[in-house]
Amino acid sequence: MTVPAPRVAGLAGPPADVGHAPAPGAVGAGHGARASSPGDATRLAETAVLGALLHRPARLADVQGWLRPLDFADPELGSVYSAIQELHGRGELQSMPEKDLVGNDFSPATRNAVIHNVLAVRDVLADRPGAGTARQSRLMTELYLAAPPSTTPHHAHYAERVLESSARRQIEQWAVRTRSVGGSGRISGDLRAIQDHDRALSSGIRGPGAGIPVAEDPASFAPAVPPSPLLVDRAEKRLIGSVLAGKRPDLIARFMPEDLTGSPANAATWRAIRALATASPSVPVDPVTVAWEGEIYAEDHGQGLPPDELMDLARKSAPVSESTVSTVVHAALHHHAHQASDAMQAAARDRKRPLHEVRQTVDTVSAALRMNAERLAGAVPEGRSAISRTLDGPPPVRNHPAPGPGPSSRGRSR
Repeated sequence: MTVPAPRVAGLAGPPADVGHAPAPGAVGAGHGARASSPGDATRLAETAVLGALLHRPARLADVQGWLRPLDFADPELGSVYSAIQELHGRGELQSMPEKDLVGNDFSPATRNAVIHNVLAVRDVLADRPGAGTARQSRLMTELYLAAPPSTTPHHAHYAERVLESSARRQIEQWAVRTRSVGGSGRISGDLRAIQDHDRALSSGIRGPGAGIPVAEDPASFAPAVPPSPLLVDRAEKRLIGSVLAGKRPDLIARFMPEDLTGSPANAATWRAIRALATASPSVPVDPVTVAWEGEIYAEDHGQGLPPDELMDLARKSAPVSESTVSTVVHAALHHHAHQASDAMQAAARDRKRPLHEVRQTVDTVSAALRMNAERLAGAVPEGRSAISRTLDGPPPVRNHPAPGPGPSSRGRSR
């Protein structure tokens, strides 16, 4: 019987190399996130696969092209699978016909063949460093009893579940690793790390027929530490003050509201600044207009900085140093990396979502993190967007017409 390579939870085509995950253990310890431990159903599927293979090693032909030892969450079970492959490849295991394996009432010859396979694998495992004979004997007894009796072999279906569980664990490892990619302390170093991270992950996610590549152990990386909240808040307000004073209009295109993490009021104020900059060249970006804009959308986006503070920031604005910009960038990168990590982990842990949808989510999230990093680092030209057209060059001379009837001469769409 030849079983075709499976469709793993909606993933079309052979799932070649789909995430050969190391044992989760204490992944991400000290990093603010952990990969989840495999459930009892995962172990049941893993032992069922191995039990079926011990009963008839010839079944390996149906799964060994796409199921690898590292796909097993339990390293001991992965070692058993490896030993079965090794012994079967040397012709040292016995395979009885499928018809002789129906139900539990085996003939003496069939039972002896299965016991021979169990003992042969146990002996191979016992010869490996760190193996305990008693523990291996208990494990092999568990596996001997693990294959559900059936009139039809279902080992390939169990292997599909093992493969999917492996892929989800591997995505979680990538998610935990994502939290550490912005910790170099230099914008250029953080940008390269995020670009390399996205490239390595996407090589499998986006490649046709390819699987999820193995993530480096997140525990081997130092956690990324953001600047202090007080320092970030101060730096963001310096950016706001400089923009309100007309000194650094270029910053409006570089930073998005969600990049400002010092306080919700800072982010709401920046949202108002960007809204004004994109609305019309005839509208100034200053404390008066920003305060007005902020009040209009306070219900939607929260309160911005108070009007008197906006005026004070504009009056006392000092030149924005690269250190100030770097502080805001590093805080934003840390924020975006943690958001990306949370989104990847949530997708991987949602067992109701087909694996191909999880892969698409991870691809999208990883690409978004890279694009945010490139924008924050200034590595992507803004082109001739509405903002850049407004901000390029010196401020134009404006003739201010008399306001029209009503409280505002400028229409807005919410």
